Amino acid sequence: MPELDLSFRPRKATPPTRLSAANYAMQFVRYPRVQLYMLFAIVSTLAALLTFGWTWEEARGAFAVIVAFPFVEYSIHRFVLHNLLLCRSPLTARFWSSNHHLHHLHPTDSRHFFAPPAPILVTATLLSLLLGWAAGGTEGAGAGLAVG
Repeated sequence: MPELDLSFRPRKATPPTRLSAANYAMQFVRYPRVQLYMLFAIVSTLAALLTFGWTWEEARGAFAVIVAFPFVEYSIHRFVLHNLLLCRSPLTARFWSSNHHLHHLHPTDSRHFFAPPAPILVTATLLSLLLGWAAGGTEGAGAGLAVG
């Protein structure tokens, strides 16, 4: 009877390929979850604008979220998700391995572009409220939430 090999073998990474900015943008926009998030942002922004109109505070909050959010998201990705404590902690290792690690093993596979919706929505909601509030107070937080 053949012997079973139970040794650990890491998953083979996708061969490194570089996506051009245009190809990345096309894959990003075609991804169903991104389409859902964009639709939600457009509908909530239009609903807020048509229902309440916007003050300068709200406009500042919305603008702050639109401008700052990509930089904040990059910082979270770079400095939080790349922190090795996440892969070593029993509380976060499974999430890190099944999401962020696979994202880097297979960077062109759209199945690994994003984390599950729940952590993304919680993070986006908190960041949008905080950035909007910092730029425009309570009204800015509401507008930031609408566009974020």
